Amino acid sequence: MHEKGLIRPATAQDAAKIAAVHVACWRESYGGIVTQDYLDNMSMEARFERWAKYLGAATPGSATFVLEVAGNILGFCDVGPAREDDFGVKGELYALYLLQQAQGAGWGRKLFNEGQKSLKSMGMQNMYAWVLAENKTRHFYSHLGGRQIGAKTIEIGGATLDEIAMVWEV
Repeated sequence: MHEKGLIRPATAQDAAKIAAVHVACWRESYGGIVTQDYLDNMSMEARFERWAKYLGAATPGSATFVLEVAGNILGFCDVGPAREDDFGVKGELYALYLLQQAQGAGWGRKLFNEGQKSLKSMGMQNMYAWVLAENKTRHFYSHLGGRQIGAKTIEIGGATLDEIAMVWEV
């Protein structure tokens, strides 16, 4: 993908497009990991409602950025205060999703860097993210300098999955 793109803060008007990317990325990335039934039954409407509510309410310390190319949103990054205290880390990368068509062009790194800069501007020195151990793109996080600091088992759609926590300095 060689088109010019723009990484910008998300707005409430982006909720439907972010929801579409969110569902599409789950289906692209987690096939064979999460049950197909779960992926097939992901509700675009429910995801839209969650994003509309989230983006419509100013959550202190959180920030969402989108990759926009030719008027289309092809990825997003969502960061904010750590939701868990287990690691002594103040910031969290809640989500980073990029459609396959936009991967390999540096956009994922740019979204990640924007999230890091946002947390740093809020005084956070580090951030962590939970990543499915079987995620095919897990190496991306290692290439960005992440190191594993924890692990846990979770359940998604009836499947038991391993997740790892990775940490970065911001």
